[in-house]
Amino acid sequence: MIPTYIKDADIIIIVFDVTNKSSFDHVRVWIKEIAEIRKNNSMISIIGNKLDLVNNIEYINEIQNLVSETNYIICTMSAKTNDGVDEFFGQLYNEMITHFNLESDEPNKDLNVTEKFDIDKLKQVTLKPNKKCCK
Repeated sequence: MIPTYIKDADIIIIVFDVTNKSSFDHVRVWIKEIAEIRKNNSMISIIGNKLDLVNNIEYINEIQNLVSETNYIICTMSAKTNDGVDEFFGQLYNEMITHFNLESDEPNKDLNVTEKFDIDKLKQVTLKPNKKCCK
């Protein structure tokens, strides 16, 4: 059962373990349950974590199918080695700007921001050239 606070979330991040296929299988369950309760304009991102523990993801075709079926940010990374983390947050930042129209003069009234964060600090994310983990 998905907590009810997700229904008001502007950004939802689903994380699965790339070393555990059943963890990925649960992603579709989460997506279905989230779709039933979330507000329409929220963003969904999916992260495959623990990339440092595998050389080859055996079910990569299923991940690619999910990418083609959705318009979510889908990324693989290693929180332990930081591989793909900067790329994910850079992509998330760019999608947030577009999705929530954050560069306009008029603030987005639908965006539920309870605390102001330093957007300039977020812009300083260093992206590695020619390396993109997300779709």
